[in-house]
Parts: sequence; C-alpha cells; structure tokens
Amino acid sequence: LTLCSVLFFGQDLEEFGTIFRATNTCFRMMFGDWDWDSLDKVRRTVAMLWFSAVMLLMVLILLNMLLAIIMDNYMKVKQKISDPSLAPSLLKQIQEMVRRRQQYKAGKRVRLNDIYATFLARHDGSEKAMLKSSRGITPTFLLNIVPNIETNQATRT
Repeated sequence: LTLCSVLFFGQDLEEFGTIFRATNTCFRMMFGDWDWDSLDKVRRTVAMLWFSAVMLLMVLILLNMLLAIIMDNYMKVKQKISDPSLAPSLLKQIQEMVRRRQQYKAGKRVRLNDIYATFLARHDGSEKAMLKSSRGITPTFLLNIVPNIETNQATRT
C-alpha cells in the first residue's frame, strides 16, 4: 500500500514523493495524523479507496497483534498449571461464565461478591477481623447467613 501511495500521490504530494516519505506518512496515518484535504485535491475516488484500504488493513493488523498478545499470555498461564489436563479450555470458561450469569439472573445463584459482603457485614466492615476469624465455613452456616443461597451452591462454595 505504501508503494501504491507513491504511485497514486507521489507526483502531486511531497509527503508521498519517495518510498521512505510514504512509509513515514502511512505510519503517521495509523496514529490518526493525516491530511485528507491534500489527498482529496489530487484524486478523490482513488484517495478514498486507498485511504479506506490502508485504515482497514491497519485495524486488522493491530487487532491481530492484540489478539496474539492475549493468546500468548493465556497459553503461558495455562502451561504454568501443574496438571494441564485439569485446566479448562477458553471455550469451557466462557460457557461457565454464561451459565453462572444465567443462574444469577434467574435467582438460582448468589454472586461471590454478595457472599463476601455478607461475611464483611458480620464483622462490622472490618476485613482484617473477617480474615482473622477462625470460624469454619460449612454449607449449613452459609445457608443461615447468606440470603437466597441455595443448598447446592452452599455445598460447592
């Protein structure tokens, strides 16, 4: 695309006069620094098509780089787990999140934040006192203090 910009606009615009200037201008365009008026005066239709192609390609490349970074870190974390067969796949994790959200919306699940808030309220808002507590947490105890929690969630928690 840089070479195309030299061919399309190089004779008329100084910033596209050489391949090096065109590369620099395309790089600046990627960060939002462009002069549409000068491109528009040279060839409006060609400028619009070329500019759209450059922006689309840049967005795809940058999005691909972001996705590569995220997936690389995800794989590093997954490899650090002692038994990789126990690590759920990304798809399984997403399905679990959707299932929990649906259960919460249906009133069949209490969020962990709400359970935490209940424990915090029992200790007058003091997180230090709550964490120092030696009281054992049993399903019966959770059923008694956490409002709207069901037995199966109390057992799992």
